[in-house]
Amino acid sequence: MLEERKILSTEDIDVSSGKENDFTFEDYKRDGYKDFSVWHLDEGMGICKIYRLFIFAPTLNKFKEIKPGCGDDFVNILTDGDVLINTLYHDNDPKSCSMLLDALK
Repeated sequence: MLEERKILSTEDIDVSSGKENDFTFEDYKRDGYKDFSVWHLDEGMGICKIYRLFIFAPTLNKFKEIKPGCGDDFVNILTDGDVLINTLYHDNDPKSCSMLLDALK
């Protein structure tokens, strides 16, 4: 593991959007490295969180943005065991889509 408080590299990541962004720092991949997400509330009723997910890639010493395996965006994501669950909407019906955490590269 990396030494605590050691900076490996720095880079600018553009997270600008027309919305007010919030950040969450979590080990999404469950590999011991902190990852982060940038999210904002949807434009509709403001009840869904729309995420951009950045996973730390230790071999590259940087964060890499992950795209959802299903759907256009990460929506209301959560982790359950070794699975990341994304919400999809089809005709306003929510559906779940799962991605194995090991597949997040």
